[in-house]
Amino acid sequence: MAQVGRLTRPNPQLIDDRTLELHDQAPPERTRRAAPWIGRGPGRPASVPIGATVDNQTTGGAVPGPLPSAYAAPVCLLLFAWQVESSYPLTVAANRDERLERPARSFEVLREQHPRVVGGHDDLAGGTWLAINEHGVVAGLTNRPSPGGRDPTKRTRGELPLVLTGERTAAAGVETLVRRVRPNEYNPAWLLVGDRRSLFYLEMVPDRPISVRQLAPGFHVLENAPLDQPSPKSERIGSLVSEPSRSGGPLWSRLPSVLADHMVPSTVLTDGPDPEPPVTRLPATLAACVHTEGYGTRSSTLVRVPTAPNSQPQMLVADGPPCTTSFVEVTSLWARRSSPETRRCENLLDRLARTSADVGHDRFGPSN
Repeated sequence: MAQVGRLTRPNPQLIDDRTLELHDQAPPERTRRAAPWIGRGPGRPASVPIGATVDNQTTGGAVPGPLPSAYAAPVCLLLFAWQVESSYPLTVAANRDERLERPARSFEVLREQHPRVVGGHDDLAGGTWLAINEHGVVAGLTNRPSPGGRDPTKRTRGELPLVLTGERTAAAGVETLVRRVRPNEYNPAWLLVGDRRSLFYLEMVPDRPISVRQLAPGFHVLENAPLDQPSPKSERIGSLVSEPSRSGGPLWSRLPSVLADHMVPSTVLTDGPDPEPPVTRLPATLAACVHTEGYGTRSSTLVRVPTAPNSQPQMLVADGPPCTTSFVEVTSLWARRSSPETRRCENLLDRLARTSADVGHDRFGPSN
């Protein structure tokens, strides 16, 4: 059975896919204890520390309620299944969680050609949370929460998946991002990027070099916490996808129900890393599919990359919460004409190239 969340040892300088090597490392053991405040009824607080990891018990679905003013809203849930199925070396499932009033498009052509890139579009800040290119490179990000919220003077993190999918391979995209991007110009984020040949996890924090890890085959779940930190969503989603369904159905057919899952777990993992950063979140956001007042899961995306190098990725999108919205095929976007949003994303990349070109050249060496 494929392992959940198995990582390699970090080495930010190993970027070239000709030199990267896998170093299989099991996640740390964690102890569980009951958390009676999760769920409905007396004794449940309005919010819990981010990073408090819960698992295994149903509480009756999402907990409604407004977001506290100090709450740092998470943005996405990402599942990358790499080298799990022989016919599809990469399968990705993603939920986009955001404030309901924030303007966005669930799926568009983001870059016309060289390579063609598709994905969601943030109409407010520009950029995307999930991008896929015609060569089978898929990149997604989650925001690192901050007690004070994001710094509005910094560049949009939505540029980052566009940079990663601007190359023919995931390894080349990582090399380009490390060479060009200045972490201090962005609010912190975590990213996953993969293709048929490799999968990478990146941590981007101000005042530090971008950390890059190559991941082993298996299921890798990223929410708004580091990949190797205990997390309610990662534990719950990992348990759902790593266990075959009773009907024995393929992974692809099971993923819509995984993304629509409303379980808010009720066991805390106590001996993992301390929550970082120390911000609060509503218990409802611990479910895969989030529903609160003014905030929740806005759309869902499924992507699978066929083994054949010349085959373009297959894509399904639910333009709304996956619990109530049907997934529709959007693979035809590979041939569809672009929209005004395409040019806006291309302008973001042009601006990034002008202002950030080769910032890391001396440290990481020239690209190939």
